[in-house]
Amino acid sequence: MLACTKLCAIPVVPAAVIEFSKSGNSDDQLENPRPLSANDLLLETIKDSHVVVWTDGSCHLQDNPYLRRAGYGVIYDHDRLHSRTISKPLLGLEQTAQRAELRAVLAALIIENRPLHVRSDSSYVVDGVNNLLQGATVPFDGD
Repeated sequence: MLACTKLCAIPVVPAAVIEFSKSGNSDDQLENPRPLSANDLLLETIKDSHVVVWTDGSCHLQDNPYLRRAGYGVIYDHDRLHSRTISKPLLGLEQTAQRAELRAVLAALIIENRPLHVRSDSSYVVDGVNNLLQGATVPFDGD
């Protein structure tokens, strides 16, 4: 994403991003996931009767709080497209890689009602989940 050439620090949003936003591609779609097809079931990886999903989040221009933009995704298979595979921009004012990583895990939990085996490359997510499993409380800062 390019920055304004003046000192206004307003990002120039590409037309494709604006069209994506208008098309209704929002977090609301997570509430009504697509039904599974027979092909989807063939694409899934199962481990100990749990569906394996991979989650990831990232942030572009992480060093600049005014220009950074984050996104997240959930994938069921590395090579083929599953109908519940998602890739979305992170909503909200706080755009960080850590928030995107967390949102990816939350999206997986929302769209799937079967037992999951979540794989994440984020130590932030893994450490946080391990702390929760050991009885830690979640701090809330209002965001």
